[in-house]
Amino acid sequence: MGGNTRLAFVALSTLEQSESSFGVVHLFLVLRKDGSTWKVLLLEPNNSLSGIDQLLARLDGVGLSNNSQRGGTNIRLLAPGEGDHVTGISATEIEFAVKGDIGELTGVESQFSNPEQMEWSPTTIRWVGRPADGDGISRMPAPFGVGKQPHRWRVWSISKAGTVTLSEWRTMNFTN
Repeated sequence: MGGNTRLAFVALSTLEQSESSFGVVHLFLVLRKDGSTWKVLLLEPNNSLSGIDQLLARLDGVGLSNNSQRGGTNIRLLAPGEGDHVTGISATEIEFAVKGDIGELTGVESQFSNPEQMEWSPTTIRWVGRPADGDGISRMPAPFGVGKQPHRWRVWSISKAGTVTLSEWRTMNFTN
């Protein structure tokens, strides 16, 4: 585990046992301090130990500090538009702008939906570093999207102070 007084990240392993399965489940959690309580911001279930080690290393690499300035960050999702229908997963690009105090680490969180069950899948997150160009705009192939179903995504920015800025959720519908 690691973090500071505003953000914590934790790896957990627990025994899972049911009528149809038995084994060890590895979980990764990111928690954010909200007033005087801690709230789960991300729960990534069923990850491998090596995957969890990579997540821990990536977040530890931010260099969280309780003494860092808490600047203001604004994240705006640019493309595709809300509810857009897209085809060809490999050809789908997402675009977003990070303005203000650009954090040390940027991530794209995503989920998919089974419209018949009316619920979202567990979250996955892909850490993409800081925006590459000077104007804070990132364009990249969508790091998610399999099947003919809705997907939603949002962008995180994490500062050295442990401040997490989140964009709004954006939904896109894959038609392939």
